This record gives sequence, structure tokens and C-alpha cells, in this order.
Amino acid sequence: MSERLEELINELPYSIRHEGSVETLIKYSKEQAERVEELEQYTDNAVYGFNEVYRQERKYAQKLEQQNKRYREARKKIEERYDIQNETYMGGIGDGLMIAMIIIDEALESESNE
Repeated sequence: MSERLEELINELPYSIRHEGSVETLIKYSKEQAERVEELEQYTDNAVYGFNEVYRQERKYAQKLEQQNKRYREARKKIEERYDIQNETYMGGIGDGLMIAMIIIDEALESESNE
């Protein structure tokens, strides 16, 4: 029960405080004060749970952002090393697909090592 409610109840004259109809109201007020405390605890727990889920999801999003950055870098390497129009590998004729796969594999390996 809240301190303020306790003060209000104690300030009531004894005759009013212990008269039958007021006791029901006092009991109801105490129950409501307890319910408020329960709901405040529940809300605190819900907020904590939400914050924890948000933190985990943000961490996962950052991981995906880093992964996307690696893939963009790998794609850029492929574009730099493989001339699509002429289908030639810088430094000689080559299998562009194989080169792309090697670069992408390197990007994936760097992800698994984190």
C-alpha cells in the first residue's frame, strides 16, 4: 500500500475508519494500491524485455550491415577484375565465374571467422 494512502487512512477519525461502509472502501483502496504496484512491476519487466529484444535485434542488424558491406566490396572487386563486356580477366583470358566465386568465398570466410 502506498504511503500516501496509509496517511489518508490514518488521518480518518477512528469512528469513521472502523464504521462498516468505510472499511469496505479502505479494503478496496488497499487492494487497488497493491494492484498498482503489481502493474508497475509488470510494466518494468515488459520494458526491460523490450529493451533486451531491441538490443539483440540491433546487434543482428549491425552484423547484417557488415555482411552487406563485405558483399558490396566483393562485388566491386569482381567488377574491377573482370571486364564483363570483353569477358576477359585483367591479365589474360579467364573464367569470370570462377574468379567471382573465389572472391565471394573469401568474403564468406571472413564472415565465418568473426
